[in-house]
Amino acid sequence: MPAADYLAAGTAHLEIRTVPSYGPHTVQARQAGNELDLGAVGPKIIERPRLTRLLDEATARVLMLVAPAGYGKTTLARQWLAKRNHGWYRGTIASSDVAALAVGLAEAAGAVVPNAGRRMRDRLKAASTPEADVVPLAELLAEDLADWPDDAWLGFDDYQFAADSQESERFVDILVQKSPVRLLVTTRSRPAWATARRVLYGEIHELATHSLAMSQDEAAEVLAGRDQIGGIVALAEGWPAIIGIASLTAGLDDVPGARMPQSLYEYFAEELYQEADRELKGSLLKLALTPAITRDIARHLLGPVCDQVLSTAARLGFLIRANDDSFDMHPLLRSFLEEKLRELAEVDRLTIAATVVDALAEHGRWDDALSVSCHFCTQDVFMKCLESALPSMLKQGRLTTITGYLEVAMTRGETAPIVDLAEAEVTFREGQVARSETLALQAHSRLQDRPALAARAAILAGASALMGHRDEAALRHYTNARRLAESPEDSQQARWGAFLAAMALERPESAELLDDFASEVGNDPNRLVQLASGQLIVGIWREDLHSVGHLSRDWASLSRRADDPIIRTSFLHSCANALVMMGEYQEALSLAESQIADARATRLEFVLPHALMDGAAAALGKRDFSRCRHLLDLVEPTARERRAQFVLLNSLSIRARMHLALGSVEDARDSLEARPPLRSVASMEAEFRACEALVSAVAGDTAQAEKAAREAGSMSIRPEATALARWVLAIVGLMRDRAGAAGHVLEAFEAGAEGSIFDPFVTAYRAYPRLLSVVSDSPGTLPLLVDILGRANDDDLARSEGVRIPRPARPRSPEDLSPREKEVGSLVAQGLSNKEIARLLFISERTVKVHLHHIFEKLGARSRTEAALRFTEGRQL
Repeated sequence: MPAADYLAAGTAHLEIRTVPSYGPHTVQARQAGNELDLGAVGPKIIERPRLTRLLDEATARVLMLVAPAGYGKTTLARQWLAKRNHGWYRGTIASSDVAALAVGLAEAAGAVVPNAGRRMRDRLKAASTPEADVVPLAELLAEDLADWPDDAWLGFDDYQFAADSQESERFVDILVQKSPVRLLVTTRSRPAWATARRVLYGEIHELATHSLAMSQDEAAEVLAGRDQIGGIVALAEGWPAIIGIASLTAGLDDVPGARMPQSLYEYFAEELYQEADRELKGSLLKLALTPAITRDIARHLLGPVCDQVLSTAARLGFLIRANDDSFDMHPLLRSFLEEKLRELAEVDRLTIAATVVDALAEHGRWDDALSVSCHFCTQDVFMKCLESALPSMLKQGRLTTITGYLEVAMTRGETAPIVDLAEAEVTFREGQVARSETLALQAHSRLQDRPALAARAAILAGASALMGHRDEAALRHYTNARRLAESPEDSQQARWGAFLAAMALERPESAELLDDFASEVGNDPNRLVQLASGQLIVGIWREDLHSVGHLSRDWASLSRRADDPIIRTSFLHSCANALVMMGEYQEALSLAESQIADARATRLEFVLPHALMDGAAAALGKRDFSRCRHLLDLVEPTARERRAQFVLLNSLSIRARMHLALGSVEDARDSLEARPPLRSVASMEAEFRACEALVSAVAGDTAQAEKAAREAGSMSIRPEATALARWVLAIVGLMRDRAGAAGHVLEAFEAGAEGSIFDPFVTAYRAYPRLLSVVSDSPGTLPLLVDILGRANDDDLARSEGVRIPRPARPRSPEDLSPREKEVGSLVAQGLSNKEIARLLFISERTVKVHLHHIFEKLGARSRTEAALRFTEGRQL
């Protein structure tokens, strides 16, 4: 591969390629397949061996080139890295936003370590405020770079933009400390983390202004053959930018002798500018407003004369070729041209700026477009740009950038509805849900003539209300959004939100809303996983896990395809909950462990307590009390600190159930009394109240137990409360020797068996073991009871109550099934749902469930999937 060298002078950079047959100093310059006329630049190409030698000899893992603009830092960095394995990141105004910086550095590092930052990008999608998540984001990227090669470097050009943000500087600091990456930084100001101590201990090697200034010999080589060399070198004070631009001008005889370096640079820049004709000057002003000049953007700006303009601008020294497709403009020249733009008549200046903004927006360069529109355009153009950029910025987690431009808009007195909507998006992610809902509704009321934006505002209002537990309001907002939505994405967000709100309200239309969502899911893995979660939630809610229990197994692999970590972990949470309710504790524990691992791998700290809780519930179900206690001990301090009432209520309830299983009623009561005075939703209150009822029953206070159980059953229709309340009433009936008490026990058992809701039964018989003997005495219940006891590791408890646990029988084959059971089993094996089977066989869904229960018993299957597998295998035999 030909070696790339650069002119030493600051503004005289051209990509050059060595031609081996003519020796190391003969070069060709090419421009995207066209020969580039070097003109006055001349053929003499030099390096700065003095500086490259200093870099070669440095042993520090971090090298820094620190000097003002115009000292050739970028040139030197590119020249030195060109011969090494490296990635390159160039800082821009966006680098002060840690979300943009993180992604940019990951992409650059990907040139050395492929796929670097994948987990970090996933984590960014879940970050409400990336500025608060600097540590986990940096740690995730650092872990991906753990195998960084010893001979590779990551170049970070123009670091000074990142230095404007404490969060961005902290990100880089953590990345350097926790990964072996070798970093070459060019910057106008020293990073905050580049302390004197780290320099002294050799962790950082710095080349500062005095080192980067051109020596007399280097300057003479650049200006070889020109007049007044000594005077120019003395006036320039070693500033490479001045010496470089001086080398491009026609003559040096008329240079005034008493100029300061900055003035001297402007003098030479004016000389160059005057060489351009009127049309070229207009093109240069457009290019000066374009922070990143690519050929595509240049074509958009310049039209058919693009290649000619770029060639001429490069020949005159206004542009520097970065690669075959992009050009740089020296920051001092850019500033000079911006001043020329400001000297134009207002109408001409605004026209040029608006043209540049349109080109940048067309190519998705929102940071650049916003910066130009903010500084050079009318307020209308700026607001239009902000509106267009907002969706992309939000997806990238660019809250710092959005907030900065909102402050500009508000300072200017802007009252456009997009300002309210943008502020609502930011405040929602900051957790200010009440303010977010207010702002979103305010924007919505002013956007009625723009349905797409009005839908977005209604969705945000719904999400804010849902987070604030204002479920009625959330359902109204989402319903409104469904009516207004124009894009498939907005429509699906509104449908999903409406389903969640209806579920929270325990509305009967919840299942229909989920079906509505399912009708538009398509093949999007994230949406498919959301749908699976919803189906599991509805299955639990209906006390019917027969029909959807397979989702917790068959769709678990799908969760790994979802790139949104919140959706992925939420699905695992739903699966674990369903499996616990079904009494499949070992599988639930495995999924909880997967959820914990995912939460830790993606640094989702707010997910971890929920995942630990799932593990505690599964461990309790398996009778692993030690593990259950350990997981609860991890959860509760964090829940109290964060005032996470759902987590804390659930944890206290699980702890009380554990104490009941251990025979300690007083400890169970103490656990429930430790509840802080926090508001909760009805379903959680009902579950907690049912647990209080069970404790009262076991303590002998049957009147209080019956009252609490009936209250719990009336507060919610979720089986976590209703099924446990049903068992408490059955226990009270046995305690009081009521007529028909045994029948009520069997009714509760059959209700659980019908929907595969077994965990409330396990909780109840551990607290009041007499239930086991009552159930076992009923004909036909023993096979299922033995299966439940085996999964809960409660055989010894059952034996102590006189329950005879038979040895496991050999599973029977499908030939042992009745003709109707064979029909049902065949359709289950084909993957049909209960509703579809009922329709095909002209029977009720309830009858299908009864047949399934018998099939499970006869085949020794614990799940729909296992029954289908055994049916198929038996048929093949």
